[in-house]
Amino acid sequence: IVLCQVALVLAFAGLAATDPVRSIGTFALFAFLGALASATQDVAIDAWRIDVADEATSVELLSSIYQFGYRIASIVGGALALVLAGRMSWPMVYVLMAALIGLVVLVTLRAPDTPRPEQGALHATLGAPGELAPATRGAALAVVGASWAWAIGTILTFMARMLSPLGPGEKHP
Repeated sequence: IVLCQVALVLAFAGLAATDPVRSIGTFALFAFLGALASATQDVAIDAWRIDVADEATSVELLSSIYQFGYRIASIVGGALALVLAGRMSWPMVYVLMAALIGLVVLVTLRAPDTPRPEQGALHATLGAPGELAPATRGAALAVVGASWAWAIGTILTFMARMLSPLGPGEKHP
């Protein structure tokens, strides 16, 4: 989660430092990286919420808190950003949003975590009958990794083609 938040801070800093009029491709790349980090953070927070739920703190309570935080983030990142943009430059708004995410990193570092089993116990559990063999697991991860690489490569190629200048009479494919 912290890694995603650091990536978001860097993406906002990149958006603040990039002039979209002069380098729309770079600006789009920073926006893409920010969107990827944001979506990954959402998935990681969902996993954390389920992982830390126990009898004292139910998953329903954590889900309610998550929804509250999600709504606040939507208001801050949407309406508040637009209000601020009416009073200051967009690069300054991006810097302010990066600073707010930086504060959220401090909250994340204080979030509770579940105890981890010893490494030997974890490996024994993964090697139990009915579990995937390491070679099978590695092959499955390779297929998933290759699929993700292809999807990201396709998106980046599409973005590069759409942002490339055209000569007279040319059209994008």
